[in-house]
Amino acid sequence: MINKTYLIEKLLSYCDNIQGVDEQVLDAHLQKQGLILRGDHRSFLLKYGNSTELLKFGFGDCTYALFEEYTSDPQEYLNDNLPDDTAFFGQEFTDGILCIDNQFGKIYDYESKELWGCFYEHIDALLFFCLVQYLREQKVLSAAELIILEKDEKEQFFKDHAAYHLVGLDNFSTKYFLKDNQLMCCRNISSGACAVAYLQGEVLNSIAEEGLLFKG
Repeated sequence: MINKTYLIEKLLSYCDNIQGVDEQVLDAHLQKQGLILRGDHRSFLLKYGNSTELLKFGFGDCTYALFEEYTSDPQEYLNDNLPDDTAFFGQEFTDGILCIDNQFGKIYDYESKELWGCFYEHIDALLFFCLVQYLREQKVLSAAELIILEKDEKEQFFKDHAAYHLVGLDNFSTKYFLKDNQLMCCRNISSGACAVAYLQGEVLNSIAEEGLLFKG
């Protein structure tokens, strides 16, 4: 099984303009607002918080700039509606507001202090989603094929490719599988079907040359 930390680091190596937040700036803001973040949340902002091209597209925005703006005046921007034992995380790419569960690190959308759907099992899953989207935009990854699987076909596909599933990197709409130099992104669409994009690119070839991709 491929090391997911290695996979993320490899994808990051193909990204330009990765910028973090100055530690003193972040800690001064947290102290001023009386905020305590999970270690992985703080680390995420320190490493990637100013990486606008990576963390901001469509409706989505998980940059430090938005974090600072919204947490500076939570009554104005968040209506004091954050669920208990969570912290503001960002704006989802479908326009919802995201919070992170302080105990388990799962990332949810919410409404009126109530957690709704779990969008990401942890921060690495959100980062992986951002990386795939960014590298597709930059043509580092490209779709060699796109197919539609109906519900029964989808379930069979998942069974056949279970050994290649990138467990822990899925999000609310997409499962990922890695096999034979291809990253398969299986996105749910209507009526239980899914669209499968077979992504290829130099970065996957590079991983394969190191013998770290699943082989069929």
